[in-house]
Amino acid sequence: MSSNSSENASNSTHNSYRYAIFMETNGEEFESWYNFIRYEGNEDALQHLNKQIEKVDFHILDDMSTFDLDLEHLVSEDTACHMCMVDLNAFMFHRKFNGKLQKIDFGFSRKDDNEDRIEKFHEKLGFGDIDKYVDGEEEFKDDNESVSSRSSRSSDSDLSDDDSLRSPSPSPPSSPSPPRPSKKKGNNKDGKKKKDQ
Repeated sequence: MSSNSSENASNSTHNSYRYAIFMETNGEEFESWYNFIRYEGNEDALQHLNKQIEKVDFHILDDMSTFDLDLEHLVSEDTACHMCMVDLNAFMFHRKFNGKLQKIDFGFSRKDDNEDRIEKFHEKLGFGDIDKYVDGEEEFKDDNESVSSRSSRSSDSDLSDDDSLRSPSPSPPSSPSPPRPSKKKGNNKDGKKKKDQ
């Protein structure tokens, strides 16, 4: 096979990745943040997260967040990239993750009422803390071009044994533009505002 044919096959495979949308809606900021999580290789962890979500009747409670996950309407990588460039929120951009999602447990107990479960979800994942459980966040600049991935694309090897599913690392431009500034507020090292302990 020629080098061009190999490259085209690799690009075709890369573009076939699909992304589930994990949405956080925050009662303090009055915003919804979409987290595009790669579906291929994360099926079990996403199904596990969805089962946890289904145990909660979410509604806005004080300044906490609600959460939802759509596994029925997966989107293409191009759609996920374009959505991450939408500039509507004041607190945080939408985000895209290409890496491995961990199975997340919230420690629900039988004595928990619905509000207890909302609080446990918020304490673990609120204000964008899904990034503590999934790697490979992709960064973007204002001309809609990917800048980098926070975690190595080598995490793809954890997602599938099939080498054809590898995500090729983007070639850096000769004169890269700086990443767009984060809209996350706060003074902590991650730049994220945290609920008072």
